[in-house]
Amino acid sequence: MLRNLVGSCFALAACCDLPSQVAGYRNLTLLNPTSQGSASLPVRAYYPALAAGQNAPMVTPPAAGYATVVFLHGLFQVGSAYSRLGKHLAKNGYIAIMNETGQFSPSLQADDGAALYHALIVANGQSGHVLQGALDMNRAGLCGHSVGAGNTVTVLASNPGYKAGLCFAPIYPGAATTNQVDVPLGIIQGTGDFVLIWSLTGLPMFNEATNFSGLKAFYLFGFSGGHNNVPGLFVVTSGDSAVWQRSRRVMTGFFDRYLMDDVAQLDEVIGTTALAEPRLSAIYVEVEAPDVWLKGQPSIGQTVQIETSSEPGVVVYGAAAATAGPIATPFGNLLLDPASMFVAYTAIATNARFSSVPLTIPNDVQLIGTQVAFQCLGLSNSGSYRLTLPTTLTVTN
Repeated sequence: MLRNLVGSCFALAACCDLPSQVAGYRNLTLLNPTSQGSASLPVRAYYPALAAGQNAPMVTPPAAGYATVVFLHGLFQVGSAYSRLGKHLAKNGYIAIMNETGQFSPSLQADDGAALYHALIVANGQSGHVLQGALDMNRAGLCGHSVGAGNTVTVLASNPGYKAGLCFAPIYPGAATTNQVDVPLGIIQGTGDFVLIWSLTGLPMFNEATNFSGLKAFYLFGFSGGHNNVPGLFVVTSGDSAVWQRSRRVMTGFFDRYLMDDVAQLDEVIGTTALAEPRLSAIYVEVEAPDVWLKGQPSIGQTVQIETSSEPGVVVYGAAAATAGPIATPFGNLLLDPASMFVAYTAIATNARFSSVPLTIPNDVQLIGTQVAFQCLGLSNSGSYRLTLPTTLTVTN
């Protein structure tokens, strides 16, 4: 019965979006516990709040704290100028810490970007501090625009602990710095950026980030993507708004994957949703660790897509009735029940480092509640096959 079901049907306990939240903010000054950078670190913190506006009460953080994104501004700017970006992250369940130093000094900003990681750890553990217990610094990412994007890579080259980095319209800090980044890296830019030309900045940054983990992706808008609309700094026209709306979804999709372990959000970064953007010019991708996720509502009578990130080559989908304890293999841990496991599908990952399999769920109420676990085998950039993490799919009404 399992084989017959999987032959035409997979389903997922759907990942629901977080409830719409309101963004509050506070202007804070953190003490720098390190010997580098500014003695004090002024920031603006955006957070999920009970009401909008300055100093609004924060929504009670989860036990481990909120995933946190530190943002580094562009030259001559300050972090609070990027209110759209900060509010968007807060409404999606993050705390965004907007750096306010180094307005005229890129080197000072880089030092402070590294020091902020340590300053936030201190604030998070400090009794009575407004951020006490609010931050999960084990799920902290770094993000920046222009000079701040270049400094994102500079900080990550001697990483104090950030788990992922995202760059909007970056300067290029050079190969010797970029190739030291060992976390997932995302880049967003447009061919309409005449301040920093993408082929001289974002593309070489992508090419020279050779030691990343997980995935690196360069999302390149066409001519409508300018220097200042991709991070939401200046949004004036309807075209600017459309670029920012897509750009912010790429940003949150990237951080949702690597800070919140929501693999399905890669669809916004490199999947069918990302590729459907009419303003897209190209997506450059390289995969160190293949992933698999589902797009669509797994209800009876519906068709969903199973999407995979991997290097070009054959992708093998294994399915089983239930997950089991880890079984060591040459490709990583097998986490499917070997007694019921079988190969359900194969697909081909193209040069886009992406593949998708359509799965139709029969319109049969007897299938509601049926669960199938699956795991995929895909190529990594080392040339070897690796197993993804498993996903359990549950048919819904």
